[in-house]
Amino acid sequence: MKEFLKTIKIYDCHEHLFYPEQRAEQKSGLLDMLHYLESDLRTAGLIGELSIEKLIQYYPFVQQTGYGRMLSIFAKDLYGIELLSADFFYALDEKIKNHSKDLETVQKWYEKVLGDNKLQFLLSVDDGQFRNHHRIKPIIYLDFLLREQFIKESSLEGHVDYINQFIKKCEDHGMVAGKFGTPYWHSLVMNSYSYDEAALAFSQDRSDEKVVGYLFHYLLKQFEEKNIAIQFHTGHVEPSATNLNQYQLEWSNPNVFGQYAIQYPKLKFVLLHTGFPYHNEMLSLAKNHRNIYMDFSWIYLVSPSKSKQILRAALEILPNNKIIGFGGDCMQIEAVYGHLVIAKEVIACVLSEMIESEWITEKTGKRIAENILWNNPVEVYNNGGLFHD
Repeated sequence: MKEFLKTIKIYDCHEHLFYPEQRAEQKSGLLDMLHYLESDLRTAGLIGELSIEKLIQYYPFVQQTGYGRMLSIFAKDLYGIELLSADFFYALDEKIKNHSKDLETVQKWYEKVLGDNKLQFLLSVDDGQFRNHHRIKPIIYLDFLLREQFIKESSLEGHVDYINQFIKKCEDHGMVAGKFGTPYWHSLVMNSYSYDEAALAFSQDRSDEKVVGYLFHYLLKQFEEKNIAIQFHTGHVEPSATNLNQYQLEWSNPNVFGQYAIQYPKLKFVLLHTGFPYHNEMLSLAKNHRNIYMDFSWIYLVSPSKSKQILRAALEILPNNKIIGFGGDCMQIEAVYGHLVIAKEVIACVLSEMIESEWITEKTGKRIAENILWNNPVEVYNNGGLFHD
């Protein structure tokens, strides 16, 4: 199965990947590759500004985590460096900077990494600048449309007009999906209110739950009518992106999507990251509702062993066309590669075990791999307007 996975196309369904222009502008080095690993380093005790010296000091405590393993994988596979002593970290930093020195260099590097690994398309959260790239296509954050600090209009009517114009702009620039990262700032539970209720609340307090709930459900209706899927962050959050003094784990429980799926039966709800640690709830939801999909982005990095257990359960419980098999959820192409290596190891292991136990045939196992890594995303995202296959 490992060899077969090397031959099939990959549709990467969730990234925060820098466009080549952004990487060339940043002149990225080793420290820019860390992202999630930095959170592990800080949990391990790192305080203050990150440096290569501090990375070297704290790396021994985190090298066995999924994030730490991702670093060692891309260092060895892409740059030929094993992180055995301090000198190797500096050498890796220099090599990464050499691959970030100008736009042409970065473009060639992206094409090599993506092409060698059959990463045909990547859906990435766009910053609103809509740079064109033949492989990277935009997902659009929607949370800011609900949050008081981003609302500039003086009336609810004006803000709804702005939302309509914004969605049209995103469609014109090739938006493939919307995305809510709601649990980072608010519970996934948002009640529906009438326009009149929301308008009155808007005039008094734009952060009122009636305003937030009305706008959230307005967006669900718009995306349902346009037949554009929405991705929703569920489960575990990245601590650097939220206020842990306010965040509550239960905000990320996907239970409410049973209700939403019934309210908006034609909207495709893609629930990210398997909902871990609420993956059992998500398995039940995806089994019972035809418009709820279970997405495996990020989870392989959080825990390869846990993702293995969840994937095996998902294949036993769900129709396999309800599973979206990969999303790196990373900012740099090296991290995407490292995550994909781990993901393929997990997928190959699960499918091989199911074949060896005669739960499925080898032919079925191969077809499942093609479905979760390519065919299902093509279907869920309506080809994204990208290609004809």
